[in-house]
Amino acid sequence: MIVEIFLSKINKFTFGGTIMKTNILNTISLIILILLTFCAGNSYSQSGTGNLDTSYTLLSSSQYDYKNPQFDKTHNSINYFVRDCIFAYEKWSDSNNSKVAVRFMNYNSLSPEIELGAGNGLNIKPSVAYAYGNYLHPVNNKGAVVYESNQNGNRDIFISFYDTISWSTPVAVVSGPEDETDPVIVSYTRNDFFNVVIAYKRGNDIFLKSYHNGFWKDEINLTSDDSLNCSSPSITSVAFVSDNFYVSYLQSSGNNSKSIIFKQFHINTDGSYNIGDAVNIFQSGSQENIRFSKGVNYSTLNYDYDTLGVKRFYSALIQANNFKIVDQTKGYPGINFGGTGSSHGDITSDYPTGYSLFTWIRKINDSTQIIITNGYFDFYTRSFHAGNAGAETFVNSSSTLVFGQQYTYFRIRVLWEKQINGRTALIESFRDETLSSVSENNSVPGDYFLSQNYPNPFNPETNLEFGISELGFVSLKVYDGMGREVQTLVNEKLSPGSYTVKFNGDGLASGIYFYSFKVNGFTETKRMILIK
Repeated sequence: MIVEIFLSKINKFTFGGTIMKTNILNTISLIILILLTFCAGNSYSQSGTGNLDTSYTLLSSSQYDYKNPQFDKTHNSINYFVRDCIFAYEKWSDSNNSKVAVRFMNYNSLSPEIELGAGNGLNIKPSVAYAYGNYLHPVNNKGAVVYESNQNGNRDIFISFYDTISWSTPVAVVSGPEDETDPVIVSYTRNDFFNVVIAYKRGNDIFLKSYHNGFWKDEINLTSDDSLNCSSPSITSVAFVSDNFYVSYLQSSGNNSKSIIFKQFHINTDGSYNIGDAVNIFQSGSQENIRFSKGVNYSTLNYDYDTLGVKRFYSALIQANNFKIVDQTKGYPGINFGGTGSSHGDITSDYPTGYSLFTWIRKINDSTQIIITNGYFDFYTRSFHAGNAGAETFVNSSSTLVFGQQYTYFRIRVLWEKQINGRTALIESFRDETLSSVSENNSVPGDYFLSQNYPNPFNPETNLEFGISELGFVSLKVYDGMGREVQTLVNEKLSPGSYTVKFNGDGLASGIYFYSFKVNGFTETKRMILIK
């Protein structure tokens, strides 16, 4: 079964519409190595295998519908100093009245609910920004939530800031005689200010407005040169490049087909923008339901693609003005849509998108399901019943939540909507990841261990640490993604203790590598990423 799943997915990349072929012999070699890796006890991947077996009700009420859970997943790295995230959602009392509510979420609990704003009417479509730098706050960082509201008669964009202590009273940051809708937000830090950029729709255009060094800047029309109807903006940061961002949107053509456009922009020291050329992620069918969620190596834009009347969950892996298209649900029967993913960010995640977890909605036969899988090779895929074929639902995954005394445990929580007793509840499952703790070099370990390399991803050097509790012959070897031995780092008898070995990737291509540790019958293999 594992081999069948892998073969169905290994050829699913396209770049500019061209299929990338994979040599079958190399594929078989990779399959063998991966199977050996899992049999050898890869704690990083195995740590989450049992967690997705269960689900439970997170929020439910006889008075309210809880909908549209949102998190900030616009950054490629997690903050080890912050162990929670902002969790925003819609809280509906009836079809004409809803509030935006926020909580702080850590790996196993929620803070008390805060409702943003006191007005009636529709307050919907929250989007979250949360600071991710190495700040001194042990629990919460600065953040913000934007949302769409009709409390002033037409649709305006409201924002509330979190200052590490409390939420500010929401204010209309964008308002006027026309409707402003579909707000999204991303944060960046400069001069110790928590800054944000908001994208939203007005008329047929997409606008940007930024809060920079304590002041709101004038909005700009991002699509003033586009005569077609533009909608559904999404925004994210660029991997490893500060103050650079991507904004994407849908462009509607005359035949009711929609296509994705994205632009890269940079924020200058005075808060002005440098905006790049528009890039069309072209496919022959219609694209919709776009949302960014960062992977390790790419700014990953997830979307629904309609091919021959059947929706599928696709991703566009964006770097600069280039992109790769991935069919994330190839080989899965039924209608698959509404997908997203979450990544750890600083450690190896499953190639190529850098996600540690994918999730999406599937309609098949007479049921609606939530599918969750732990990355690209999806050895551990779970489905959860969300209703009959006509059920409406939405699924999202959290940013990675750190826990454990040595920052070595990481949880991704997955939330989706489900009808319970006539009301919409939020249901949850989760996946954990584990890193081995790093011992001091002068200590004697109580058992054998192999730690995750650091840094990871790396260029060109990284550290591999292992420990043995008794005298033994130690083998530590590095393999490439095809299972070929790259280098022998250790091949000798060693005394009990902890050891650190440097691995230099000079002369090697970027990609996934495996390092395998053997001693006295103990075997462990881990993965690492070389990025040049």
